[in-house]
Amino acid sequence: MDLLEKAVETGRKKYPRSLQNTVSYGTAGIRMRAENLDFILYRMGLLSVLFSKFRKGQVTGLMVTASHNPAEDNGVKIIDTMGEMMPIAWEKHATDLTNASDDKLGFALEEMIKHEGIDLSISATVCTAMDTRPSSVQLLKAATDGIKALKGLCLNYGLLTTPQLHYMVCCRNTKDQYGLSTEAGYYSKLTSAFLKINKELKTNKYSPEFLDENSRHAAVQLATTMNMINQTVGDAISDMLLVETILASRDWTCEDWDSAYTDLPSRMLKIKVEDRNIVKTTDAERRTTSPPGLQEAIDQLVAGYKFGRAFVRPSGTEDVMRVYAEADTRENADKLAYEVGLQVYDLARGIGDKPVPPV
Repeated sequence: MDLLEKAVETGRKKYPRSLQNTVSYGTAGIRMRAENLDFILYRMGLLSVLFSKFRKGQVTGLMVTASHNPAEDNGVKIIDTMGEMMPIAWEKHATDLTNASDDKLGFALEEMIKHEGIDLSISATVCTAMDTRPSSVQLLKAATDGIKALKGLCLNYGLLTTPQLHYMVCCRNTKDQYGLSTEAGYYSKLTSAFLKINKELKTNKYSPEFLDENSRHAAVQLATTMNMINQTVGDAISDMLLVETILASRDWTCEDWDSAYTDLPSRMLKIKVEDRNIVKTTDAERRTTSPPGLQEAIDQLVAGYKFGRAFVRPSGTEDVMRVYAEADTRENADKLAYEVGLQVYDLARGIGDKPVPPV
C-alpha cells in the first residue's frame, strides 16, 4: 500500500466523513459546528502538505479557528507561503476534498495532484496553530494526523492569533529576514517599530530649510512604519499601534479623531439563500458580478436616495447574503436596505421569509 492509500485508509478509519450536506471553502476558510469538523481538519492536513509540495517545499500554514463565530463553532484556514490567504484556485481543491465520500477521497487527491503537477517526492513543512476554543485541541490533532499521514513535517505553535501564524509562515520562508519566527519575535518586530517611530516624533524637530535632512527623516519613518504593519494579513494589534502613531503624529486625541468624521445612518441585513456562492463580487466586494441583473437593480435603487450607498456580499461562514445600506436619514437607510434585500431575495434564490418592510 503506497503513501496516498495509507493516508486515505487512516482517514476512513479514524476520521470518516460525518456530513452529507455540501461544504465550501471560502474567504474565511471553513467554519461550522465543531463536532462536524474532525474529518475536515484531517483532510485539510493532507491538503496543506500537498500545497507545500506544490510550492516546491516551502512552508505552508494551517490555522484552527472560527474567528468571531460562537464558541461552539470552529474552523480551518490554510496559509500560503508569504503569509497570504490560499489562492482561489486551491479553494476549489479544498472544497472537493471536503465533499468527497470516503471511498472517493483517494480519487479526489489523485486528481488534484495530477491537475497541479505535484511532485510527491518533495519534502513538505506545515506550521500549525489554534485559537482558545475547547474544541481546538482535538481538531488540531486531526489536522496533525493528516499532515503526518503524508509524511509532512508539522511545526506546531500552539495558541496563536491567526495574524501571528500568517507572520510565522512568512518568516519561515524568508529565513527570518521578515522577522523572527517566534511569538516573541512577532511582538518585538511590531513594538520595536512603534517605540522607535514614536520616540522620533517627540524628539526630532527639523525649522524647513533643511530639506535633505527632512527627506532622510521621512524615509526612515516610512521604513519604520512598514515594520509596524503586519504585511501578510489584516492584524488588529498592528492596526492599533499604527492608529496610535498616526494620532500622536497629528497631536490628536481619540475625541479629535472621532469628530473628524460623521457616519451616515446605515442599516445591515442578512438574507438567507440556498447557496451563498451564487453571488460573486468585485471591487473589494462593493459591486456584484452575478447573478445577472442584481448590481443593475442595486444601482437603480441607490440613485433614488440622497447620499445613498448599498453593498451586497456573501457571508464567509454561512449561507446568507449581507446587505449594507446608508442614506441621508435613518428612515431612508432602513428603506434602502429593505429594497436591496428584496432584490437579493428574488435574484439570489432567497429562502425562508422575505425581508420585512421597515415600520
